[in-house]
This record gives sequence, C-alpha cells and structure tokens, in this order.
Amino acid sequence: EQVEAIGATLLQGEMTPDTYSVLMTGSNPFTVRAGMVPSSTVRGPTTLVELIGLALGAPEFQRR
Repeated sequence: EQVEAIGATLLQGEMTPDTYSVLMTGSNPFTVRAGMVPSSTVRGPTTLVELIGLALGAPEFQRR
C-alpha cells in the first residue's frame, strides 16, 4: 500500500514498471551494478523513509 501511495503522491501516478519493481524490492540498480551492494543481500525497504528516498531518485520524479 505504501508503494502505491508514494506513486500517487510523489510521482503523480506516473510510475513505470521498473520504478515499481525498485520500490517493491528495495534494490537500487545503480548500487547493485556498481558492486556497492551484493545482489544477494538486497532486501525490500523496511521504512517509509527508504521508500521515499528511492522514489526521489526515480526518473519520473527527476523529470519534474
């Protein structure tokens, strides 16, 4: 429910499937690709603050 609320509020309902996946899994594709976080340790976000942080980095938000 938090992911949908963030999509509606911060992204004004414009959330791509990729962004939805990032918010649901909590995996930041840039840190995983850079080797900063092993993909085996990626977990879903546990706090609303983490979800908001990921949403603020989403292309949908950055274009605004």
